[in-house]
Amino acid sequence: MQSKASKATIWKRLYEDAVLELQPTLFVEKAKAAEKAILDRLQQVDSGNDSNRRELMELSDAYRTITLLQREELKDAEIPSEQRFGQLALPAINPSKRRVVG
Repeated sequence: MQSKASKATIWKRLYEDAVLELQPTLFVEKAKAAEKAILDRLQQVDSGNDSNRRELMELSDAYRTITLLQREELKDAEIPSEQRFGQLALPAINPSKRRVVG
């Protein structure tokens, strides 16, 4: 059986792991796991207990953040890579417009 302290940290580890993930496919999986852990922990925490107030605020912030990141990831999946990063992306090269200098 897990201690109260370990239950409180599981969601944080999953959340941090998801937020720091750079690979979109891995992020989706990790974000789902983090979201579930956050919701599970929200059900476990006693909202009437003052000592849990800080954790409830952290859980609420984490839940909002992870759901926002998931929505953004879904939007990004629908946008072509040339447009996804604005000016940071290299423009598409049209081979028929290459100039030969000679």
